[in-house]
Amino acid sequence: DDLSFVRSDRFLEEWASSHAGVTLVTESLLQSECGKALEQATDRAVIAVPDADFALIALLGYVKGAMPSGDPARGVHESASVDPSASVHETASIGPHVSIGAHARIGADAVIRAHATVGDGASIGERTRVGERVCLGDRCSIGDDGILHPGVVIGADGFGFRQPAPEFGTGPFPVKVPHIGHVEIGHHVEIGANSCVDRATYGVTRIRDGVKIDNLCQIGHNCDIGPGSIICGCCAMGGSTTLGAGVLIGGHVGVADNITLGAGCRISAASGVVGSVPAGEVWGGSPARPLRRHLRKQASLEWLADSIGPLREMLRSGGRDA
Repeated sequence: DDLSFVRSDRFLEEWASSHAGVTLVTESLLQSECGKALEQATDRAVIAVPDADFALIALLGYVKGAMPSGDPARGVHESASVDPSASVHETASIGPHVSIGAHARIGADAVIRAHATVGDGASIGERTRVGERVCLGDRCSIGDDGILHPGVVIGADGFGFRQPAPEFGTGPFPVKVPHIGHVEIGHHVEIGANSCVDRATYGVTRIRDGVKIDNLCQIGHNCDIGPGSIICGCCAMGGSTTLGAGVLIGGHVGVADNITLGAGCRISAASGVVGSVPAGEVWGGSPARPLRRHLRKQASLEWLADSIGPLREMLRSGGRDA
């Protein structure tokens, strides 16, 4: 009753012990000895496809499309609050207790689920899906075919403060910097649950086309995230950080403010990036360095940890055992 999929030789070898009745296999794998044996097996079905991952994605999309979505019906729910000056396309779906501000614009086939807030002058593109309790701030926008998962906040103030200066009459506490900019999110962007994108101090915080941001991420004010970049869970981008196209950032990475990560670079998980990274390079560690250098450092520290005991014994013996 189960379907599996095989994308590599390692999983191909494990197919014999699987209880699945059918598998999707990347057809190039069938050229190996193991693959030919699998292809000739008659006890279970093998479906050869150009790429098992993409075949599975297509199948999952079909299954999801057949499942109840829970989306609100087309039109505006009777409990929603829509300012008279807002423009809501007739094919949009506005759920219970949604609030849409003055001069906001909601595109065709957009879906806004319960308790979401769309600020004054904000806009949502065509076919974009906005999850429960999302807040899209004043004058902020998201393009077509986007997904904002539940709890996303777009357009809160950036974290900008100056140290107290009593001599200027500011009082004893840090002084807040007003944020008068906005956020522009491109097309085909997905932002995970409870992530935040701060509005610019002035100008724009920009998330470009095709960016994918995981849950619990923080994008600081005035950042510019390049097209097609992927940011995994629990990452934080400091203000005015720039990412080139196709940057890949592993989970739990912190990036300092006012630096640039070049196009196509990769940052390994749990790294701390405090300086700019050239295009195409792979960095890791904290502070982040080129990954091979970081791994050599870690190996050296492991060697030192293993050697410290014998070294102490040698020093205690006055070098007699050297």
